[in-house]
This record gives sequence, C-alpha cells and structure tokens, in this order.
Amino acid sequence: MISSESFKPTDEDYEKAKEGLSVAPAGKLATTWGAIKHRF
Repeated sequence: MISSESFKPTDEDYEKAKEGLSVAPAGKLATTWGAIKHRF
C-alpha cells in the first residue's frame, strides 16, 4: 500500500501489533505455517 500521508506509530499501535513472521522463511515451512495458523 502506498500513501502520501506520513505515518508515525503511537504507543497504541505498538500495543496492538502482532508478532511478525521470519524475514527469510525459506526452509522453515513448519515454523512459518505454525505462526500463521496460531494467529487465526
């Protein structure tokens, strides 16, 4: 998504944030799938 408005995160944004996925998930199918499935 591209926006012309600058974004400055607030404390609330950090508190609502979910854990991210691995940057390089290649070879980590089970771990990546587990992380995705755990979120939902």
